[in-house]
Amino acid sequence: MSKQNRFSVVCMSLCLFSTASAELVRVIEDSDKIFFVETNMIIPHVDKRRMAKELHEILKPGQSGVTSLRIRSEYDCGKSIFRELAVDEIMGEMGVGKVIKSSSTPTQWKKIKTSSGRQKVFNYICSYVPKN
Repeated sequence: MSKQNRFSVVCMSLCLFSTASAELVRVIEDSDKIFFVETNMIIPHVDKRRMAKELHEILKPGQSGVTSLRIRSEYDCGKSIFRELAVDEIMGEMGVGKVIKSSSTPTQWKKIKTSSGRQKVFNYICSYVPKN
């Protein structure tokens, strides 16, 4: 087996293993995106804050070709604000494909807009109780 084929097999195995243990829950669909949350990555920390791993499927991709966003986010459940800790813009469905842009610089805290997809994600993450 060539070195490139072995690398491909290892990468595929890692992808399959990591997604096998993840529970991706579809929270809501609005006119622009479908919002998913990885439930085993909702992590309580610092007072009423929670970190989470999200996947946003873009329904109408723009010229960049980005169809998925993999987002590590932080929600302050007491203040109804959030920020993105890291974002990968992906050309491919369900967060799998070519990474077009990657940022690991946290954004400023933003107020949650009522009746938005992000509001539904906020409600889901802040009310989530892990299954034991």
